[in-house]
Amino acid sequence: MPVQRFGIFYAPPDAGVVRIHSAPHEWSPRQPRRSPTEKEAFEAAIAEAERFLQVEMDFV
Repeated sequence: MPVQRFGIFYAPPDAGVVRIHSAPHEWSPRQPRRSPTEKEAFEAAIAEAERFLQVEMDFV
């Protein structure tokens, strides 16, 4: 099953790339009327990004 993935990465100087957060959201392309659809998976990925960023902002 295909997966839409939201991720936040940090690239510190001279240290490569560090994965901070990543969350998968699956969808069912062969049966477009069945949930979750690609659109629903994309919206879920956006909601996850907003949730994660809001939690992180609480620490700032």
